[in-house]
Formats: sequence, structure tokens, C-alpha cells
Amino acid sequence: MNVRNWLCKFNAFLMIIAAMLLLSSCGGGGDPEPSPEPNKPPNVAINGPSQFDEQIASVLSALAHDSDGHIVKYQWKLVSGDKVTFSGENTSRLTLVSADLDQDTQITVSLTVTDDDGASATSEHTVKIIATQAVSELTLNGQVTDKPIANASIKITVGSDAFTGQADAQGAYSILLQVTEKNINKLVLIEASGDPSMQAEVKLVSLLASFSTLKSQAGDDQTLNVDENFSVNVTNVSTAEYQLIVEANNGELPATQAELSEALDKVDVEKKLKIASLLKIIIDEDGYEIPPEKTDTLALIADPVAIDNFEAFVVSQDANLINQMLQIIIEDPMLVNIGGEGQDYDKDGVPDALDAFPADPNESVDTDM
Repeated sequence: MNVRNWLCKFNAFLMIIAAMLLLSSCGGGGDPEPSPEPNKPPNVAINGPSQFDEQIASVLSALAHDSDGHIVKYQWKLVSGDKVTFSGENTSRLTLVSADLDQDTQITVSLTVTDDDGASATSEHTVKIIATQAVSELTLNGQVTDKPIANASIKITVGSDAFTGQADAQGAYSILLQVTEKNINKLVLIEASGDPSMQAEVKLVSLLASFSTLKSQAGDDQTLNVDENFSVNVTNVSTAEYQLIVEANNGELPATQAELSEALDKVDVEKKLKIASLLKIIIDEDGYEIPPEKTDTLALIADPVAIDNFEAFVVSQDANLINQMLQIIIEDPMLVNIGGEGQDYDKDGVPDALDAFPADPNESVDTDM
């Protein structure tokens, strides 16, 4: 090969190399496409109250954002709790309404949001629902008396509702009851305690019908007086009756109107008046003290042995005293309610108006006349 031919071939080779370099600089070979950014999940939180009242609509709102797309789905769910209904479960706003509650309750709600690439996120929110009971009002006007128990402290219980007050120097009291809806059919219990500085040992009680019954007896003024229900007077007699009611109800305080009526039918009038007479002796008469192991008069009559022993002591001191106290009680219109229309106080089958001895179930005719 001569030099001329070799140079021609070398030049051709250089031109090929140059062309290849030129093509390379123009991107003729191309780089690989960059990988797409991975989808980022959305962010979500729940905005709304931490508590609300029962039976009133409340709203929870979604605070949701997707940095590389948009939210396409909302899903609300009840995680825990009950007695609540939803609307708007598939929207950004959830409306909740609770049922009528007896007590406060707590629920937890979750919200899951999904973006346009299928990624999701979840948040939870806890709410306390407050039970707001309707209130019914009634004022009780009565007297704490054996002879009047001055400045007695009074507690009135209606189910789980309790009210307190104080009697005046004549034992008279007036207390407003504001009873919640759940307790309107509960019995009403009045407890009266003597002034600690004068009559610390005195505790008298009276058990009344259900609150709803008392409201119906009170009439339009919603104030219950002694002429509408004699049991607003808290006395030695009402206390003796209370104890016998408990005994007739297997040692338990009646819980319903029906249980109270059944127990009252079993109360022995003679025994009630005898216990009342013993209470009157303790409260009114000098020289007759409550046994030191008993805290008050109610605790004394709740113990059959203790009250029998006290009766025996009274008889040993004055054989006529119990009958004297009994007669005083019968003649005191603040302690017993005898003579009402159609009333039969001693349960002997003879109406008081025709009964010569309306407090004695064993005698109704005065044979001495």
C-alpha cells in the first residue's frame, strides 16, 4: 500500500470518528427518562368540639390536604361508644346527634381520607356527650314536729337527687325540689335531724309517694302542703311508720310506689302508735335518754331488742306514761290525720267519721254510752 492510499483511508477513519462524536454531542443516543416522584399520602386532622349536649346536633370537620394531588374520598366511622347517629359519613363534615341519655357518655370517631393515587390517612377524635336532664319543680311545705323540732336540718332525697334546708324555730320548712327527669317516679324521703346544740339525738323521717304523684297532688301552684299530703310533716308517727314499712319490705326501703303501697297495707297501726309514743317520751320527757350505743332515735327503733328494752324501762318507771303519750298523739292534728272523708286510719273497716275509736283497730263502738 502506497502512502497516498494509506492517507486516504486514515482520513476516512477520522471523518467517521468525527461524525460519531458529532452525533453524540447532539444527543442522538438519548439519556433514560427520570423516574417519577413517589405519591405522598395526604394529611388529615379533625376539627370540632370535645364535648356537646345530648340530642343537639354537633359538627366535626375534616382538615385534609394532599400536597401532590387532591382528596377524592372521605369516610367517617364510630370507633367506640354508642347511642349516636351520623349524617355526612362520606363528606368533609360529619353531623352527630345523640339519643336521650341517662348519664354522660363518651364516643370516639375516626376519619379516613384517600387521595387521587389511592393513598390514605386516618385521624381520630374523642367527644364527651353530656346528659342534660329535664328538671321538674315542686315545693314542699311542712313541719318537723313531736312538739316542734326547732331549727332541724332537713334532707330530701328523690332517687339520685338530693336537696337540703333548715326548719325555723317552729319546725316549719319550705324546700324547692328540682328533680331530674330520670327520678320523677322515685319515692320522696324526708330526713330531719335536731339541732346539734339542743336535740342532737333526734332523727325523724317521712317516706312519701313518688315525686310524680306528689306533683299531681300539689295542683297548679306546684306547692305541696299538709292538707294535700299529710306526710310532708316529719313526726314521731311518720318515723314509726317508716320503720314498719322497711320491716314489711324485708328490711329494705321500698323502691317503687307499688312496693310502698304493699308495705303500708302491712303496717300495724297499734304498733306504729306505740313506737311513736316511745319516741315522744325520749324527745319530750326528762329522765328518758336514748341508750348510749345508739346514735339517734331512728337507730333506736330500727333495733327491735333496743326498743323493747326501752319500753320495758319506761313501764318500770311509769306504767301509764305510754298510754298518756298515745292520747296526746291522737289528739294532735299535726301528728295524726284522723277523720278525713272516707278515711279509715286504724284499718278496722269502719270509716273514721263513724268510728268512736279511729286510732284503735280493736274497737269502733263506745259501749259506755
